Amino acid sequence: MGIAACTLFTDLGGFSKPDADASAPPTDASSASDTPTTFAPETGVDAGCVATTTLDAELTSTIPSELVPRTFAIEQYPRIEDFFGSPAAVLIPQPTFGNGGEPRLDVHSNLWFSSAIALVAFDVAFDFHVRCAASNNCADGLGFGWFDTVDTTTLVNDNTGAEYGFPNGRGAAVLLDTYRNDPNESPDPPAPSIQLIGADATRTVISSSPKDFLGNWRRLEIQKRGATVIVKLDGADLLIGNVPAFDKGLVGIGSSTGGQSNSAAIRKLSAKFYSCTP
Repeated sequence: MGIAACTLFTDLGGFSKPDADASAPPTDASSASDTPTTFAPETGVDAGCVATTTLDAELTSTIPSELVPRTFAIEQYPRIEDFFGSPAAVLIPQPTFGNGGEPRLDVHSNLWFSSAIALVAFDVAFDFHVRCAASNNCADGLGFGWFDTVDTTTLVNDNTGAEYGFPNGRGAAVLLDTYRNDPNESPDPPAPSIQLIGADATRTVISSSPKDFLGNWRRLEIQKRGATVIVKLDGADLLIGNVPAFDKGLVGIGSSTGGQSNSAAIRKLSAKFYSCTP
């Protein structure tokens, strides 16, 4: 097990360049079967715009101090451990057993940036691996969210908020959804799917695509410019949509289970956050 490559800079002009393969799909990633569609990002308005916060973390031997764990009903996670043959930051392990040998249900596990950061624009990418507890037992998935609050006291180790351990309120998230809600819950597409949602209590789906991302390492990329968000899977454009725009807030990655269960892990996280539009 090697030393984690993790660097964080604030208010500096540069971003640590990842390893040559860090921005490419993992070698064991499944190939996207859909014909890719190219989305044009918003035109840059500031040629001199540089990232105010950057992070480059392998997440294979340590979790950097800039990422703060928060959990509900699943002790000792997130943590670095083997995940189906590869070291990674495991949010929910497989299998997740509670009392009586049943899968542990209604839990969430998160990694949050330790303080509010600029969110006018950002570029975030990470490898992820989500796997169902069983063929007929899979929920809720993995998500990356950003929220219009600077109050870190909302990030607590309890069941505050909704799925994925995300708070209700103004913001947005990209979800790797493994469970379709019941008719009496927030409406969402058939699972598995990748969704761009609003982070209010109704979890409004802004854009979505059916996608079987389960069971292998895949790479997710999220680009935000003002209100426009572009989502890529394994290098191919997948979603585009407009979300609430705000200048600063809290950012985190989370996974959860409900009445059914899944496991989830991430690695090779790279992120750049801007107070301007590059």
